[in-house]
Formats: sequence, C-alpha cells, structure tokens
Amino acid sequence: LSLAIRGNTLCRTAQDVFQSVASFSFIAVALEIFTPLSLGGTIHIAGDALRKDAQALVEHMHKHGITTSFFPPQMARIVLPQLENQLSSMVVGSDRVIALHSDRVRIFNSYGCSETCGPMTSFEIDRAYPDITPIGSAYAASRIYILDDDGNRLPDGHEGEICISGQIAKGYLNLPELTAERFIPNPFSQGEDDKILFRTNDIGRINENGQLEYV
Repeated sequence: LSLAIRGNTLCRTAQDVFQSVASFSFIAVALEIFTPLSLGGTIHIAGDALRKDAQALVEHMHKHGITTSFFPPQMARIVLPQLENQLSSMVVGSDRVIALHSDRVRIFNSYGCSETCGPMTSFEIDRAYPDITPIGSAYAASRIYILDDDGNRLPDGHEGEICISGQIAKGYLNLPELTAERFIPNPFSQGEDDKILFRTNDIGRINENGQLEYV
C-alpha cells in the first residue's frame, strides 16, 4: 500500500484521533485503518447506521474528539462547517470535488481504486475550485498517462482515459477476459516495474500546473 497522505499530514502524532467511515468493502478503509495504526493513533470505526447519517457523525466526532477523517465530498460539505475548530485534517475522494476549502483544516483530495491497491494520488486543497479540484500527481514508483481511444498519449489539457502503471494489482481473480481488457502491456514502459498498464475507464486531464484532474 502506498499511503502518501500520511505521516506529518494526516495523523501527525499518537494523540491524533482518526475516524473510519468507509465500508470494509471500500478500498478507502485501508487508508483509514492502516495509516493511524502505523503511527500509533487511535481509530473510531463508525458502524453502518452511523456512517450514513452526517449529523450523527458530527455529534460522534464532537463527543470523541476526532481530529481527522475521510469523507465523500457531499458529506464533507455538511460536516466541515461544524468541525472546523476541531479537525486538523480531512481526506476527501470517491467523487468529483467542487468548491471545497478551509482556512483551518488541511483537506486532501485523493484518487485511487481497488486496482491501484489504495490511494494513487493526493492534492492538498489550497483554495475553493469552482469547477474541478485537482487530485495531484502519481506517487513514487507509479506513472499516470492520459490516453485517447487509440492508446496515444494526449497533451496536457486534453481529456482522455486515465491509465496507470506501477502501483497496480495483477488482475482480477478468476476473470481472465476482464483482466486482459483492463491490464494491458504498457507501450511506454521503462522497465520491469511498469510493464503493465491499468485502464481505469475514468476520464481526466493534466492541468497547466502538471496536476491530474478527474473529469
């Protein structure tokens, strides 16, 4: 697992208190659980009923002194205004992020999927973006390509399919046809570590600052 939104940003000391809101079937749970455990932090695991009720989560976070958590953007908009004086950091992801920012809480917009074995990119949100908030650049030992329908690399600013090499799975269990379709030989490979390219089916682009945007 490559958990680059960690260390001095997410769970900074053993005194930080992390809340896990993701279902155990969602890849974000790896970030939520292993990051604080690796740093000696405390985790409160929200049950199914609690994670679906934004106001109940706010009350739970107030009661237990939660300092950092992952939220989908829609829930983050509800939770953030009520917890800006308590939270130190927040991670958002799983959907497009628009007009989300705080002067008090460090917010990281992350991108990843099950096939990338966890978060693949992250971007610390520095202002409220009215259209598309960047999701950062690839973590170390991985590469991101924006390709057209014919598999050609597109210039920055052009929309195409997000394809990834490096930190990816080997394929799908007992699904050889789908594996062959989505995990293909990487024509841009520079060595053994990036010889396979994963096609995400997501559409994105690289902006003028070299940051990936999820479209």
